[in-house]
Amino acid sequence: MISIYTYFFPPKLSPGSFRSFELVKSLVYSYSGKKLPVTVFTARPLSERKESKFKLRLNKSINIVTIWVPFSNESILKNILNALVYFFSCWMISKNYKPKIIFGTSGRFATNFTASVIAIQSSTPFILDVRDLFHLNLREIILRKYFIIKDFIFWFFLKLEKYFFSRALFINVVSEGFLQFYKKQGFNTQNWTFFPNGIDDLFLREFENHQTLGQKKKIKYILYAGNLGEGQGIEKMIVSLSKNLPKNWVFKIFGKGKYYRSIKKLIQKFSLNNIQISKQIERHKLMYWYKNSDILLISLNNYNCLEHVIPSKFFELAVVGKPIIAGVNGYAKNFMRKNISNIYFFPPLNVRILINKINKVTNIKYSDQLNDLKKSNFINNYKRDFILNKFSIRILKYLN
Repeated sequence: MISIYTYFFPPKLSPGSFRSFELVKSLVYSYSGKKLPVTVFTARPLSERKESKFKLRLNKSINIVTIWVPFSNESILKNILNALVYFFSCWMISKNYKPKIIFGTSGRFATNFTASVIAIQSSTPFILDVRDLFHLNLREIILRKYFIIKDFIFWFFLKLEKYFFSRALFINVVSEGFLQFYKKQGFNTQNWTFFPNGIDDLFLREFENHQTLGQKKKIKYILYAGNLGEGQGIEKMIVSLSKNLPKNWVFKIFGKGKYYRSIKKLIQKFSLNNIQISKQIERHKLMYWYKNSDILLISLNNYNCLEHVIPSKFFELAVVGKPIIAGVNGYAKNFMRKNISNIYFFPPLNVRILINKINKVTNIKYSDQLNDLKKSNFINNYKRDFILNKFSIRILKYLN
């Protein structure tokens, strides 16, 4: 039996949720035995409890344990309280289970902390999946104004991670930029693996054989679909972007996060008629906008900590075949440039160069913008089912 600790899981709409869901399926179907019992410890806010029960179409051997946390808000304090509820609830409930392996996947450390403590306390072998550099984000983004404590907090969480990581069977990271960071911090990464988010099957079905043709339209769209938090910086660009967008262009935003309301207020305050924002929509509905947009945008804020990541959206957008404009630096930029050709870069939050890139894309013949992904190895190398199958095999070998 395997116990999996993942804070996000369907019906939550997020890259971490989709990835965890697919990994669970891959583990069950890759197992060579008769049946692999899997228990998933996930969380949902109490506000969703009255909604119709979400049913997963999965093997009967999969048991979902939902921890109902008190808040759905994005504030720091409420996130901390949710994490505490999740930890203590999992800690109590886990005493009823005797897994052979514990697996934790986390972007904010709390879930991996939960999995590690329970595993060490019960003397159970464990594996951790690291989806973000929480301590670095904490120092450079969340606590950047608190000069006295931010370095101490960074050091404390780094030491805690070093303790847990050294006791795990192995560590997986979703970006090789993380490997570079941890090596510099003195971690032994010899037994670590790199299995990234990869390309979702939904996007492969929609776009692998889709012919993207240039269309003459009165209105052209540059589309951003994703989180609207501190890590993206969209709220810092929209006023200037609105003033400088070429005629007949509209910046369309689908998302949720800390700055969703702030962006709506800016649109109303400055009458930004060429900026449109809507709440996050389901992926199958988003396909329409991917197919009918002219440029796709990826944006990361200009923090050094974000130079180590690969935005999960990149894998999706690369398959669409439309021109991508990306405001990224560091490892992310190198990874994107290496893997596809129809991509243009601008320094994060630099609207002037972003506008230049939009004009450049507009003036290029559409057929010249498209990258023939079938001729490259990108799709074959980064299909999510291919990646997670290899990841599952690596995990399951410790059951034998």
